[in-house]
Amino acid sequence: MAALTADRDTRERVPQLRTPVAATKIHAGALVALNSDGKAVPAADTAGLIVIGVAQHPAEIGERINVKRGCFAFGATGITNADIGSTVYVTDDQTVAKTSTNKVAAGEVFEVDDEGVWVITGNAYAKADHNHDGVYEPVAG
Repeated sequence: MAALTADRDTRERVPQLRTPVAATKIHAGALVALNSDGKAVPAADTAGLIVIGVAQHPAEIGERINVKRGCFAFGATGITNADIGSTVYVTDDQTVAKTSTNKVAAGEVFEVDDEGVWVITGNAYAKADHNHDGVYEPVAG
């Protein structure tokens, strides 16, 4: 394709995830990841997960969940403003660290203050939409 020579009506889709599995709930405010099958799960230090953002509401079996990319505050230890710009890794669905066993990237440190470590999340989102439809079928992690 050639570069634009006029305005373009670029369509937008708000990605939503269908959440679904017995014994798994994604809580509002949780870091959300996709497993290797493209299924949404609460983020964890589990090999192969890709963090896509933060759950905007709770979701249980059969419900749809909105996951937002952005800059969010999480719990952490040992991370300071000297780490701004560094990648931090998932400890669990609400905590990040400088390192972890499986190196599941939560995102990039934006700032550290009294509210926690502000992390820019979801940078891998576009790579995770295997069907290019913005919809995923979540399962237990």
